Amino acid sequence: SALFKRLHDIQKTEVMRAEKDLFKAAAQHRLILPDVKEATVRCFIQWVYRAQCLYEGSEQLYSVLKLATRLGVDELASICLKQLYRAANDSLMHAENHGVLIQTLLGYGPGVAADDSFGVVFKHAVKEDDTPKQLKSLVIDTLAATLDPELWQHVKGSINHSMALQV
Repeated sequence: SALFKRLHDIQKTEVMRAEKDLFKAAAQHRLILPDVKEATVRCFIQWVYRAQCLYEGSEQLYSVLKLATRLGVDELASICLKQLYRAANDSLMHAENHGVLIQTLLGYGPGVAADDSFGVVFKHAVKEDDTPKQLKSLVIDTLAATLDPELWQHVKGSINHSMALQV
């Protein structure tokens, strides 16, 4: 039992060290993803083993896209990007066809948006430098086409200088 306890302590120490040192984690054949939610990893693994990704909304789909990109799984990243772009674009088309303002899609206007796809893409496009160009362009083009003083008052604090110049 003393040997078992000692081995257990060593293993516990090594796991803790691996969480802080990516090289140590790689040497232990571990992949430490402390900033990734369990549901995102589960979706990623489902795709690896079953070629299907059952995600629970646009935010999780974006998280799977980021994880796939981070781990170099280009096919999954491409699938997620296409689905996210299509969902955000469909959300915009639905809003336009039903007279829903962009402010509503972003959570600033009256009422509740039918879905949050464009809002998720917008949030990440304005906050993250590594957002895929296709998604960032969708946000910039949409803002350029629909920007009015009221919407600008809501989004000006979120948009960086570079994106503001592109709009």
